[in-house]
Amino acid sequence: MGRNVIRAALLLAAAIIAMPASASALTFGADLSGPPVQTPTCPQIAAAVAVLPPAGPSCMVTFLGTSPATLSPPGSGTATAVRVRAGANPGPMRINVVRFLFQQTGDPARPSSAGPFLEAYGPQFTPAANAVTTVPTSLAMTVTGTPDPSDLKTVQVIDFLALEILGSNIGVPLYKVDGALTYPVFPGPTGQSLAAPSPNALTSFTTAGAGVGMSADFEPSGNPNVTPTPPTSPGTGGQATGPTTLITPKLLLPATTARLRDGGVSLPITCQGADCAGLIQLLSRGGAAATTTYGSAKFTLKAGAKKQVRIKLNAKGRALVKRRKKVTFTAKVTFSKGGGATQRFTLTVKR
Repeated sequence: MGRNVIRAALLLAAAIIAMPASASALTFGADLSGPPVQTPTCPQIAAAVAVLPPAGPSCMVTFLGTSPATLSPPGSGTATAVRVRAGANPGPMRINVVRFLFQQTGDPARPSSAGPFLEAYGPQFTPAANAVTTVPTSLAMTVTGTPDPSDLKTVQVIDFLALEILGSNIGVPLYKVDGALTYPVFPGPTGQSLAAPSPNALTSFTTAGAGVGMSADFEPSGNPNVTPTPPTSPGTGGQATGPTTLITPKLLLPATTARLRDGGVSLPITCQGADCAGLIQLLSRGGAAATTTYGSAKFTLKAGAKKQVRIKLNAKGRALVKRRKKVTFTAKVTFSKGGGATQRFTLTVKR
């Protein structure tokens, strides 16, 4: 079966799998002992995966992978409570269930998978800032065993919790984790007025290296510790799957001019995407070819934060500005962590 897979047929095939009963409560999801290290907004995530506008003011994300922090439970059952650690700019959110379907094709390198489908809407809530919020839920979730490579008929069902962000200025609680696949949907299904369960896969894009800051309590109704096969390349029935992109830091310098005061300049900066840390250098004009440094300053700030950074001119910089009423520099931004690309801005300094 190819990527243009019909949901009803796959679910009918999956229904032949039955799970023996068990009765112990479990938990799954992220370790919430520390805060998320990234709190980008839905529009910032859309920009990171090159979604052409209009992307919509909302989004939905889930975390796939073989890490213990994956948002898929260890078997079939019910998520009875979900915990979310929000950042400094929380807002209305919703907990949903999404479903992926997996089937062997006879070629281990090219299995068939489809999703995400919207399986169920969960409760809407507004989390507390910089804290863990617990939301009571009663969300049925299904995870069936991975079929043997020689079994070309059985379809595996893998449900995941998903976090829907119901606004454009709300921080999405993400954290860096190797191997994570985060499937954002723009706009979120609530914004699209989708019915659940959805007959068609949602248009989604893939980002790599980010987990979602949520975990859940789980009452199994079937065999726990069933290892799900993470979808490798979901078939979406003609829907788009975007490029694999790490959510990386980006710095904005809204001011193009600055006044020299006490041998230096103060610049307003804004951090986007991941947390920002690095160095700003004032160089001679010339773009990438600029080599002479006239001043520099280090910066550190959280994603979404704004601050003033003071750049002190060195002797060459002070001498250059002293000779002229205004000097135009290239402001070069390099990041010390997070994989952000080098940025260059034009900045005019006036006496």
